[in-house]
Amino acid sequence: MRRPRLAAALLVGALLVIGFAVIARYQDPIRIEVCKRVLGRSDDPDRFVPAARQILALVPDERFLEGATPAFSLRYHLAVGYEFGDIAVRRRNQDPAVLQQREGRLLASLRDAARAHPEPCRRALAEAEEAAVRRRAAHLLGIAGDPAPLPALFEAFTDADADVANAAHLAALRLSLADPVPVHIEALRTRSLRPRALRELRTRPDPRAVPSLIRLLESKPDVTQVEAIGAILRQATGAPLDPAADGAAWREWYVKNRGPLPEN
Repeated sequence: MRRPRLAAALLVGALLVIGFAVIARYQDPIRIEVCKRVLGRSDDPDRFVPAARQILALVPDERFLEGATPAFSLRYHLAVGYEFGDIAVRRRNQDPAVLQQREGRLLASLRDAARAHPEPCRRALAEAEEAAVRRRAAHLLGIAGDPAPLPALFEAFTDADADVANAAHLAALRLSLADPVPVHIEALRTRSLRPRALRELRTRPDPRAVPSLIRLLESKPDVTQVEAIGAILRQATGAPLDPAADGAAWREWYVKNRGPLPEN
């Protein structure tokens, strides 16, 4: 009786060893294929970012991107990066000049992909957990050239990460070269973006910015910005008020000379 039991136990053991060997052999390829399917179909950054990172960890090169759809490549590079530094880390032994050329070609293809498929960038900007992914999304929306994502970029002006807010501001300005004033007005709401907006408005004062500037004065901004705001208001309105006048004085002048201050 012992010999049949021993033989059965040895057979089960052998089958387990074979089974584990088969799983070990095919586990990574199966995992890679699952991740590729996610990258090919999902615009959810909570899904495509981990999928791209897993592929990057399992695949020694990026030849799998050859023949990939533009949307697939866009999602992958939103997750793992496309700047020179990112590429250099992944391709340690290549000539820097070759890497720079690759960055230029890649950026052009991602620009076209973001123009044709903006949804991965929009969702990444609003939903991605990592600031680096949100920053890349803002940048790609800016270079894509389509002004439709401007509201999403305006929302990102208040991002908790200053680099993301700055990237969104620069992207919005890139999309609004013909008329940047609405972007400057929106940027006045964010402390980190306000200095650039005030510099631009001082160079090109615009009456459309007056109500927002008066409200900004009423909110008691940094002392260093009060006279800059006052100077812009004087240029935009021709009012004879002192540049150091407070928000209440400017509101009184506006109501008396222009009517009720418009709502936001």
